[in-house]
Amino acid sequence: MKDSFCPSPQAGTNDPERSAWFRSEKRSRVLSLDTCTRTLPLGMIRLRAVSSLPFAVEIVTEPHQIDESEMRELPPLDSMIHLKTYDDVLEAFVSPDMLQGGHKAKSWPLSKDTLLTLDGEPHFNRRRLESTLFRKKARERYDRILQSALNQRLTNLGSQSEVIVTDLPVLARSALLHVAASVIGLKSPDDIDSMDRLRLLSEPLATGNNLDWMSDVDPGAVMRDALEAQASFAREYFWPAYDEYQSTRAEHNGKDKEFHLIRLLAEERETAAGRELWTDDLCVRETVLYLTAVTTSQSRAISHVVDHLDRWFVDHPQDRDLVADFDFLRSATIETLRLHPRGPVQIRKAVKESKLKSGREIAEGSYLILDTRAAGQDGLVFGPDADSWNPHRVVEGLRPYGVVFGGGAHTCIGLGLSIGAASSEASDSTPGTLVRLLHDLYQREYPTRPQRST
Repeated sequence: MKDSFCPSPQAGTNDPERSAWFRSEKRSRVLSLDTCTRTLPLGMIRLRAVSSLPFAVEIVTEPHQIDESEMRELPPLDSMIHLKTYDDVLEAFVSPDMLQGGHKAKSWPLSKDTLLTLDGEPHFNRRRLESTLFRKKARERYDRILQSALNQRLTNLGSQSEVIVTDLPVLARSALLHVAASVIGLKSPDDIDSMDRLRLLSEPLATGNNLDWMSDVDPGAVMRDALEAQASFAREYFWPAYDEYQSTRAEHNGKDKEFHLIRLLAEERETAAGRELWTDDLCVRETVLYLTAVTTSQSRAISHVVDHLDRWFVDHPQDRDLVADFDFLRSATIETLRLHPRGPVQIRKAVKESKLKSGREIAEGSYLILDTRAAGQDGLVFGPDADSWNPHRVVEGLRPYGVVFGGGAHTCIGLGLSIGAASSEASDSTPGTLVRLLHDLYQREYPTRPQRST
């Protein structure tokens, strides 16, 4: 078996997992992203770490008509103020005078009025409402769901004694979809085909949400694919789940202890003001935000973590046994996120004139590029080897993951979900979805291991 894999633009059409979609006469464009050609052996699971695979989504709705006025343009990047240092970027994130500027251009039809694009009091109220989805009890539930889903996927791929060849981001995304379904309030289908259908629908949605950062694509075509996938998701998954919850609410009689997005939306829409705010379209857009946020960035990140660990163990074989240690895997994940933020930059817009602590003057109306990748490699903060990967890096009194999760009011609401508590000794010891995925995959490689000498 070759140690590298780089599919052609039409690769995957013979994959039984996807063949049904390619046989469909009505389908969206097949989008192909660049892939990593390095195959990473992960013990008994031989996992190819790729950034994405070609996909196609069956189109069962009429072509979506786009209001072109909703697809805006950001100012040219070279006209924006470029912030690169950790202190400048964090200050801009935290400042109430720097409002969300990204996801308000070409991706606006998908992100309009969602948590991602709100500021001020509307953002505070929305975040307060939806933060209940990520409390300790909820994260413990998600952790159990993820363990079960990953085990099911691996079992379907092969027995414990077999070498399994699969694509790591696809495997991770497939397992994480069960978590996303729980966050939203969907009932995870038992059959793999239905969950694969959901995964395939999520792909063009994730692409559409990132349209502001894409070049060399037809934005209108990408957005049409995304909106068609959104319509299919709403019809096939969201509204059936919403209607089912509404029909069974009386049976719960206030005894339902599980919070999920559909429950929150249903309760909010009980009042006239809530119904006016939470239109059908906004309910779907907010749900799609969580569907893609829970799955896409994490499934991409795990490839980077495994790649770095694979290289690290070559030079530090004594650390290989640490793959059983949640704290080590969390540190490895954090170090990876610092170097590989889910988006290399974030955009903010200044609503008043200000001056940063560094002396940088910001004029009212200016757009700012917050370079999260450069900030995460600031040598004054992370040391002279800030551009290298070290899972044992110690950063006293600072965010060890840099600014990858943002800052201030817009700190990523799913931070605890993805990387968990600071230590397994903490009262909240849920490991986080990324750490759980790594731990369980490596434990499949090492089903037993001797006690480490002290």
